[in-house]
Amino acid sequence: MNALPLKLEVVAVPAIAPVDAKLDLVVRLTNPLDESVVVNRRLLLLPLGMPERFGELALDVGGPPGYQNVREIHVRTGPPRPEDFVKLAPGEAVERSVPLWRYESLHVPGQYTLSVTYHNTVPFALEGHTALVGIATAQTMAERVAN
Repeated sequence: MNALPLKLEVVAVPAIAPVDAKLDLVVRLTNPLDESVVVNRRLLLLPLGMPERFGELALDVGGPPGYQNVREIHVRTGPPRPEDFVKLAPGEAVERSVPLWRYESLHVPGQYTLSVTYHNTVPFALEGHTALVGIATAQTMAERVAN
């Protein structure tokens, strides 16, 4: 899939926290171009193994030695709907806060690398523009400390 000319940013909130604290992941997709673009604003994070066509965000977590995710989550979803698509003018962005604690346990003290990929496979047309199809990636760090 082609790389998108969009800017994807991810931030762990809080970036440093005890292992029992709930962690959110703020995802922001910005249009850095000089023209308007159509994007899928749903920004749905799916667990690993789910078909790409049903979500827009994939997460890869690199944890400290011995880390294995012990969370299990089920997401009921389907393909994006027309209202999930929005036209972004130059400089505009869409943002979503994802409750990462529902997807990943992050229960071992240490550093975590959180890599997020936004992908859209639906060339939906809106106001004379077609949604960009491709991927954008970003990465952030989070640290978990013992209580």
